[in-house]
Amino acid sequence: MRRPADLSLRRYRPAIISLLAPCVLAVLGAPALAQAQDAVSVRDFLQHYAGTKRLSAQNRDQALADSVWLLKTAAGAADRYKRQLEDDARAGRPPRSCAKGASDTFSMDDLAADLATLPAARQDGPFDPAFFAFLDRRHPCKLALHGLRRRALS
Repeated sequence: MRRPADLSLRRYRPAIISLLAPCVLAVLGAPALAQAQDAVSVRDFLQHYAGTKRLSAQNRDQALADSVWLLKTAAGAADRYKRQLEDDARAGRPPRSCAKGASDTFSMDDLAADLATLPAARQDGPFDPAFFAFLDRRHPCKLALHGLRRRALS
């Protein structure tokens, strides 16, 4: 007997997740996703990321939950980073990075690969400073570097 066609999107979940991650991160100020994640460590983030990579029939729902958690955590940190850049601009401080706007996105794979290179002691630390450093390295600003050098010389 012939099986009916599978009309669910289950088999497309990994592709959907990988496509949605950069889109959600591009919307840095989304209030629904920008909840504070104060107690999140880099290690927690990497463990949830690893959970999304172990997609199988038994843990598909958990992998989807991990993906949502990752997006909320990264979007919340991105919102705090954006606010810090705006506060620095209002205070007349040089920018710490020069992102090119919403078109400048990255994938969770890029972020996780960068965070995995941190020493074990830093992986036990809070997520936000590690995320901010990732963005600073990803979008260096010549003016920020020039300003830091000028301050160091004076």
